[in-house]
Amino acid sequence: MLGYRTDKGSFLRFNFKNFLQTNYLRLHPPWQRQIMQAAASGHLSVVKDLLASGDVNAKDAYGSTVLIHAAANGHRELVRYLAKHTNADVDAQDSENGCTALWRAAERGHLDLVRFLFDEAGADVEARDKSGRTALIASAENGHVDVVRYLIEQANANLESEDDSGATALARGSLEAVRYLVEEIKADINARMERCKGGLTVLEYATRYRSDDAATDYLKVVFTKPHAQPAHSVSYT
Repeated sequence: MLGYRTDKGSFLRFNFKNFLQTNYLRLHPPWQRQIMQAAASGHLSVVKDLLASGDVNAKDAYGSTVLIHAAANGHRELVRYLAKHTNADVDAQDSENGCTALWRAAERGHLDLVRFLFDEAGADVEARDKSGRTALIASAENGHVDVVRYLIEQANANLESEDDSGATALARGSLEAVRYLVEEIKADINARMERCKGGLTVLEYATRYRSDDAATDYLKVVFTKPHAQPAHSVSYT
């Protein structure tokens, strides 16, 4: 319970929980609220029933669609139904962060959904969020190496893609993702990211902005090893 004192000295009280609930209901009309909740929970039959009276590409207050909610929460059967049996826009972006269904699935490590959305639904693997991050960068940041591997080896995702700060998946990746990129893909930690803070290398970026994490420690070890970088390494220039 919160309150404030008026200019006449009386103390007015209001219930903040009720205020939030009222505001939520105002921003989320009943049909949208029901179908988005059903999609996030993976209730295929409920979503089917609700779609009979609404647009599959309708967006909630944050700009997310039914497909984005389903993909973000890993609901394979629902995602497949929406992509195959409705006119759901597989590349729709939410208005809050600019994320697509594939992007969200990659960020959260749902490899089966990433594979389906790219292989069968034709989703754009290079779609970017509002920070310029691709699905590859998002999955690398969150340590989903199986998704990173698929995106590079099967979906031909661009390893050189930079976010709005100029950083790549190698610069932002978790220890597991960085280890995979360096040891298996042979990504070059000394290549310069020209748009990143005046042309930092991946190692310089990590040392400056990620000084206390395991990925940076690993990169430093790689840098000190003789012949650590192979002749046919990937360049970011």
